[in-house]
Amino acid sequence: MSAVLKPEKIETIYDHGATIEELNQLFYGNPETPEDYLLGLSNDSLLVDIVRLYQLRGQADTANRYASLIKDSSIQAEFATKGCCVAHA
Repeated sequence: MSAVLKPEKIETIYDHGATIEELNQLFYGNPETPEDYLLGLSNDSLLVDIVRLYQLRGQADTANRYASLIKDSSIQAEFATKGCCVAHA
């Protein structure tokens, strides 16, 4: 008998209490539902959106902490050259 594995919880901007106003800014006036939002996004893309959310809130330390979790070296390079202000849609 094999054990049933529970899917890993994916952290998103919705777990960080994003408001409608913040969603409008992040998604340029077209906020998505949490279900639609998850379609086709990588973990790094989800982290980039969390970083952008904390940037909007003026919480640079938290934004930088989440930016450090991004594994894709090309995205990490963008953060290193532009600071914590990368706009990914």
